[in-house]
Amino acid sequence: MKTLRFTRREAGFLIGTGILALLVRGTFFPFVSTDFRDFLSLWFDTLRQNGGLGAIGLAVGDYSPPYIYLLALLTYLPLDGLHAVKLLSCAADLVLALYAMRIVWQVVGNKSYALLAWCGALFLPTVLINSAVWAQCDAIYTAGLLACLYYFLREDSLRGMLAFSLALAFKLQAVFLAPLLLALLLKGRLRPLHLLLPPAVYLLGILPAALMGRDFGELLTIYLSQAGSYQELSMMAPNPYSWLNGMDSEIFAPAGILLLLGVTLIGCYFLVSSRVKLSERAIVSLALLSVLLAPYLLPHMHERYFYAADLFSLIYWFCYPRRWYVPLGVVGCSSYVVCNFVFSFDGGFLRVELLAVVLLVVIFLLLRDTVRELRGEAQA
Repeated sequence: MKTLRFTRREAGFLIGTGILALLVRGTFFPFVSTDFRDFLSLWFDTLRQNGGLGAIGLAVGDYSPPYIYLLALLTYLPLDGLHAVKLLSCAADLVLALYAMRIVWQVVGNKSYALLAWCGALFLPTVLINSAVWAQCDAIYTAGLLACLYYFLREDSLRGMLAFSLALAFKLQAVFLAPLLLALLLKGRLRPLHLLLPPAVYLLGILPAALMGRDFGELLTIYLSQAGSYQELSMMAPNPYSWLNGMDSEIFAPAGILLLLGVTLIGCYFLVSSRVKLSERAIVSLALLSVLLAPYLLPHMHERYFYAADLFSLIYWFCYPRRWYVPLGVVGCSSYVVCNFVFSFDGGFLRVELLAVVLLVVIFLLLRDTVRELRGEAQA
């Protein structure tokens, strides 16, 4: 097991960049996004006006209960809703950057790269905008996904699945990592018994709200309700459905789900039928493919659903420095559509359909490089 230890100078750099990242975020705190104004501020005010934790039994918002619990706790602080919500997400930024650093150290063993991964994760455009500008909470579930990857790299499947379960309890989009988990299960890196953790953690997560009076059936199906909330095939997401908006979603949506399932099964068949032994770098590649292909092939995706792919592509770059085109394409496309939505560029100067083509090229190159590497390992 690789232990990451810092000298005083390195620790000072770590702390200093962390403080700088928080100060930069603080400059964006006054910005009020439409999502905060129309949804999050109403949820926070409802919780505060009804006793904080005493209000978790109310049907507040359409997010999962664990996030509502955190908002309820924040109502006891002498902060307005805007600052409280953004501080929560910014704290999660530090956690995900910590795990990005630990993953790079685990795989590459280069302390300089690990520290740069910490900085890169903190100052990645989509990470900065999501928490400090938009007041979204994607950093929370993505921190869980990064922790999941880290523990699987250390061959600790129990902690890995626990981290994944916590991520899934906060956001449905954590399921984007499921193809990697299936591959690890089939390769014997994940114990079947640990598959019981996600439903168990989810049930524990909704139990306090249920005990406080919220409808148990509604809590069990909250993710199903979220999935059915939007009918557009693509909501500014740079994927093939951006070309199909306006078409019948009842036809294309099931096809997209089956397409992702088919691609996942083909990939798993290749891994199982070959003699390949997954290296740490190969697992990082498969993790990136998992969180990138899911929002690219699935319908009804929002522009911010490539958030996890942005972080995983950054880690991938430190593992494969010559493949700079992967994070450039992923982060570039994701950052553009997010900025376009948050700052209302009125369509901007690039069409999302074009960005979907760019991402397709990146995915093709990533698939090619991953398959070549796996074949080389199999022959060895």
